[in-house]
Amino acid sequence: MSFKIKCLCVLALAMIFAHAASARHKAGVMGAVVAKYGITEKFYLNQYAEYCHDFTHNRSMSYSVFKPLGVGYTFTDWFTVDFGCYYFQFIKGGMHRPELSLIFTHKEGNFQFQFQKRFTMDKNIGVSYYDWYHRSHFTVSYDIPKSIFTPVATFEFYLKNGLKMGRFHGGTHISLSDKSQLSLQVFQIMSPGNKYQEYYLYAGYLFTL
Repeated sequence: MSFKIKCLCVLALAMIFAHAASARHKAGVMGAVVAKYGITEKFYLNQYAEYCHDFTHNRSMSYSVFKPLGVGYTFTDWFTVDFGCYYFQFIKGGMHRPELSLIFTHKEGNFQFQFQKRFTMDKNIGVSYYDWYHRSHFTVSYDIPKSIFTPVATFEFYLKNGLKMGRFHGGTHISLSDKSQLSLQVFQIMSPGNKYQEYYLYAGYLFTL
């Protein structure tokens, strides 16, 4: 794929974000780095870091996330279990989040379908109780033949006594090498009762050792 077409793909994402970030919306940027370490063919360790910056008046939405160390095990080609403890640092206060993920994957030709069920517990610093909920995460991607691009779309729902929050993100993965990948996406976050819709331009980098 030519350099011109690659630039057009990135420009298209930026134009979508610019439109989404118009009046009545909140907007920001998100960046993440993920490292994955293969210990055996099935057992792996991973680390995660993310930063989110809100450009609108509600700057309290800006935060950073760290997962110092997570573990995962791939039982079969279609089933993986992953566990990790995250730490969130907000402008005011922090939060701990242990999370267990059950990951189901199915490949059909160049298409990949993935469903993740995440069981999450949030504990704010200074309180003694956990707020728990679960997340349903649906992803479809298409590996374009003879290309470094893999278009991807994800729908995610946070559930606790009904819908707590919904999130859609779409864009493309870009294969940089056999061991590294860049992801460029636009996130839309929706919460019941929230008159604003939130949009974020996201860039993520994954490397495997």
